[in-house]
Amino acid sequence: MDKQKKLWLIIAIVVVALIIVIVLAGKKVPRPSSEEGLVPEGIDLENLPVAPEPEIKGAEPAPVVEGGSEVTSEGVVLNELGTPAVNEGVIPNAPEAPKPSNILTEEQIPENSIQIKTSRSGGFEPKVFKVRPGQAVTIVLTAEDQENHALVFKDPSLRAIAIGLLGGQSRAITFNVPTNPGVYTFVCSYPGHNAEVGEMIVTEE
Repeated sequence: MDKQKKLWLIIAIVVVALIIVIVLAGKKVPRPSSEEGLVPEGIDLENLPVAPEPEIKGAEPAPVVEGGSEVTSEGVVLNELGTPAVNEGVIPNAPEAPKPSNILTEEQIPENSIQIKTSRSGGFEPKVFKVRPGQAVTIVLTAEDQENHALVFKDPSLRAIAIGLLGGQSRAITFNVPTNPGVYTFVCSYPGHNAEVGEMIVTEE
C-alpha cells in the first residue's frame, strides 16, 4: 500500500470516529440507574419514608409475615430451601427466591414493614421510600380498589421480587435489598395500570 492510500485510510478512520462522537454527544444522558450505583441529585432523602428492618426475636430464623420467608437474627432472608434467598437470575416463586406471604388480614400486617397502598387510578402510596444497602425489608401491598395488582421491580437484580393480589387484598414479601446504592423502580405489571410506578431508593443517608 503506497503512502497516498495509507493517508486516505487514516483520514477515513478519523472521519468515521468524528461522526460516532457527534452522534453519541447528541444523545440524551440517561438518568443514573441502580446499576451505576448512583442516587440522582435533588431527591430529598431526609424526608422520605424509611423502610424499617424486621424484628426477629430469638436465635432461630422466623417468618416476618404468615407464610412468608424466614429471616435470621442477622437479617438474612432465607428461601424455602433454608438457604439465603436469591433475588437475581430466578423467577418469582422459585424455590430459591423469597417467598410471598399468604393473604393478610389488617391485624397480620407487621409494624416493621413499608406499607404500600395501591389503586389503578391513584397509583402507589407512598410512591418513594428509602432503605439501607443490603438490609432486610418487608413490603406490604394493599389493593384499595377491586382490581388485580402485581408489584414487580424493573431492575434485573430484583427479578425474583413480586407481589400479586386480587382487589381488596393485602400480601407481603420480605427480601434483602441490593447492596448497590441507587434507584430501583417498581411498577404494576397489569396492562393499563400506568399510574402505578414507584421507587425504592437504596442509600446510606
